[in-house]
This record gives sequence, C-alpha cells and structure tokens, in this order.
Amino acid sequence: MDKHDKGHSEFFYGSFARTVRLPAGADTDAVEVEARYDAGILEVTIPVKEEAETRQIQVAVKK
Repeated sequence: MDKHDKGHSEFFYGSFARTVRLPAGADTDAVEVEARYDAGILEVTIPVKEEAETRQIQVAVKK
C-alpha cells in the first residue's frame, strides 16, 4: 500500500516491530498494562512499582 502527501510518502510492506525500554521499576506483571494505537501514535500505560525506601546516612569526617 502506498500513501502520498505533499512532500511526504509512506510505503507499507508487511509487519513492523520496535523495541522500547521501560523505566526502572516498571511492573510488567501488572494487570493494568494497556496499549493503544491511534492515528500513528502508540501509547503504552504501565504502572511503576514504588521505589525502595531511601535513607540518609551521616558520614563522619576525620580532621
């Protein structure tokens, strides 16, 4: 299938695949993962696990 516009053309020849890295903490096992494709835009919604609790540690400096 060919699609032509003023100054732009696209050719479709079968399937297309792309790999996207998910952010750290992305919960790929969650039930709430959704993907939508509309008008050439892919939107993926995936929950991110809560980050581990952080804490500050006082560092003693010898003088």
